[in-house]
Amino acid sequence: MCPLKKMIQTLGKSGKTWAFVSFKKDDTDKNTKKKDQYTYYRVFIAPDGKLSFDSCAGRSWMRRKDEWKNIIGYHQELIDKRKSEKRYDENIEGFFYTDINDICTIYKTNACVYPRFDGIGGELFLLKADKELDKEQMIDALLHFKEDSPELVKKNKEEFEQVLNNLKNRKEEYVDKKAFYKDIGRGKLREGFNEYLRAEYRILLNFSKSKENLPLYDLDAMTDIHYSISGDSSGKLVKYFVGSAKALNGSVARSNPIRKIIGKTLKAEEILPMLTATFVRNEQYTVIPFPYKYIREYFQIS
Repeated sequence: MCPLKKMIQTLGKSGKTWAFVSFKKDDTDKNTKKKDQYTYYRVFIAPDGKLSFDSCAGRSWMRRKDEWKNIIGYHQELIDKRKSEKRYDENIEGFFYTDINDICTIYKTNACVYPRFDGIGGELFLLKADKELDKEQMIDALLHFKEDSPELVKKNKEEFEQVLNNLKNRKEEYVDKKAFYKDIGRGKLREGFNEYLRAEYRILLNFSKSKENLPLYDLDAMTDIHYSISGDSSGKLVKYFVGSAKALNGSVARSNPIRKIIGKTLKAEEILPMLTATFVRNEQYTVIPFPYKYIREYFQIS
């Protein structure tokens, strides 16, 4: 089944019609007082999965008698409140609702999540500490690793024995760290022994890029979707940030901005799965729910 169709069918199971609203600021004459005017774009997703689109020019919203009056009026209230409170630390990215009387708002804040560089610094020290390793110590480590992880060694018995025998047959007392890491092979055996050396001998052959080991390097916040839920009398608040859907590459390209969603009857379990649509960003999660992609494409919003 097409990933989009599957995701839309999941939405349809709620029995609700979802509406997602995006907007773009209009180009206005700087010499006029017509500021903060927008054009609004909307997509409806019906319980049967059918999509429908419409739009509205913000300048005419006061004369309307439909849902657009609620949406644009609500947006104007938020703009006015932001100005009166001089709040410029977050920007509205869109709205969504299943009930026009309970519009939820998505904000992008100025706060960001970074890896803890002090923790990474310690790992870099281990990685660069020794360019050569003591042969006898590595033989000892391999034998203890075999006792500690018998199932893993058993599954990779031939590869393990080859690495061990190569070490025993070496005449030199020391072995190059990079060469030794390559000799171990690939996959679970090399990854497991690398982490075993780190934990038991304080020797690090190489950084592990698997998602399971990222907490060891304080990089786990750079992957997956992390969120918290709170609320008060005015409604529910979901704060979240979106990391990589896969293991990291050799570098962290950027920080992860924190976003928040506010709504009276907001259900995190319904909206957060919409960020996991990996068909939008080339096998990566989306930072806002996936329907906004189709609003941009349908109306060709740049």
